[in-house]
Amino acid sequence: MNQKLHVNDDSFSRSLDTADRVGECSRQGALGSNPARSVVLRPWRVDVPTEIAPELLAAYQTAEYWVSGAPESFCLRVGHYSAPLAQLLQETNCRCAAFVSAHNPFSEPSPARANREAHERLRRTLVPQTTCLIDGAGRDAGGQWPDERSFLAIGLGLDASKIVGEQFGQNAIVWAGSDAIPRLILLR
Repeated sequence: MNQKLHVNDDSFSRSLDTADRVGECSRQGALGSNPARSVVLRPWRVDVPTEIAPELLAAYQTAEYWVSGAPESFCLRVGHYSAPLAQLLQETNCRCAAFVSAHNPFSEPSPARANREAHERLRRTLVPQTTCLIDGAGRDAGGQWPDERSFLAIGLGLDASKIVGEQFGQNAIVWAGSDAIPRLILLR
């Protein structure tokens, strides 16, 4: 079953089919078969009701999403092309990736032990669903939140990424298609 994303962009509105299976993005492209015509999703500009406070949305948009190793660490920023991510997608023959955390569900501080246990459950959930799983950390640009351990899940389709994020109580995830532009995907 495919869902429709209704995207409002400066120049036009368009409905896009999204993959509902893990790996579908690696076969067809999560935003259709022509990546050159893909629309940059800007969830903060899409007319979608959300329970997330505007200040928190702003923090998610300006956060730095660090990927460890692979072979060198690099930073993902929402809405900005990432050459290291593009190279990683090409090397793994995948067309998408998700940056997901299990720390601090619904952006409510959790005890360190609860965060460690949730992170391990997330790892066990992602390993069978991804081509490659790389450690990462979400960093608050304002310095108000401690780093949140995360994973970059290579090959995890958009719908599967949303399901995982929802299972772990996250307000949002960061997802990128074959264009290697990370997008903030709201879950609430």
